[in-house]
Amino acid sequence: MPAVGEGILVGLDLVNVYTYSTGAIFGIFAPESSGITSIADLAGKKIGISEAGGGEVAFLEASLLKEGIDPITGATLIPIGDGGPETFAAIETGKVDAYSTAYNDIFALQTQGLNLVDLTPAEFSTFPARGIITTSAKLAEKGEAWGRFAKGTAMGTYFCLQNKDACLAMLKEVIPAAFEENKDGVSQGKLRFALSQTQVPPKDTAKFGAHSEAGTQEFLALIGSTIPDAQEVDLAVFLNGTYLDVANDFDRARVEKDAADY
Repeated sequence: MPAVGEGILVGLDLVNVYTYSTGAIFGIFAPESSGITSIADLAGKKIGISEAGGGEVAFLEASLLKEGIDPITGATLIPIGDGGPETFAAIETGKVDAYSTAYNDIFALQTQGLNLVDLTPAEFSTFPARGIITTSAKLAEKGEAWGRFAKGTAMGTYFCLQNKDACLAMLKEVIPAAFEENKDGVSQGKLRFALSQTQVPPKDTAKFGAHSEAGTQEFLALIGSTIPDAQEVDLAVFLNGTYLDVANDFDRARVEKDAADY
C-alpha cells in the first residue's frame, strides 16, 4: 500500500477493491545496544534505508517530521540494502544507528542473530497494509472477475483462521526455504506468519476485505506530508466496495469443515 499511496497522491488512477491486511509493512528499528528507544532519539543520527526512494522512506521521513526532525538536515539517511550481509554489517559495525525497512527485511536480520528494538509509531497499526489494487479501466473491463478474485481471497483467509496449523503446513510446502531455521529454531517464515496473525484477521469475519476510511485517510495524510503538492484523493472512488458483498457470500460451514478435515 505505501507505493499505492504515493501513486494516487501524485494523480495515478488506482482503486482498492479489497483490503486484506491492516498494519505496518515498513518499520523503524534500532539495535538493542544503541540506547535508542524512540523516534525522537534519532535526531542527528545515521539511519539506514534499503535504497534511495525505497517504500519505507516516506514513512520514515513523516515519522521524523512528526517529532520535529528535518529528514534532510536533522538526520542522515544511508542506503544499506534490504536485509542481506551488507545490511547486517552496516548495523553491526555502527555505520548506521538505526534502520528503516520492510518487516520482511528485519526478519532476515533476526534470523542472523541481530536483536533490534521496534520504534515504529503505534498509529501505523491502523493503516491499510495490502489490498487488491487495480485501475478504474480494469475494474470496468474485468467486471465480475473481481468478485471471484475477492471471494477466493476471503475463503483462503477464513480457512487459515480456522486451522492455522494447516495453513502453516501449506506455506512450508510451497516456500520451504522461508522456513529454514537458524540454530535457535527461528525462521523468516515463522516470523512472517506470526506478524500475519496481527494484521490479517478482520474486525468482523462477516466483512472480509472491508476498507477503513479513517485508517486510509490517516495513512494518506502521513505519506502526503512528504510529497510537495500532493493531490486530494477521493476516498469514495479509491475505496471501492462494489464486490465486498460477493466476496463474503461463501459457505462458511463448508470452509470450516475443509479446514477441520485437512
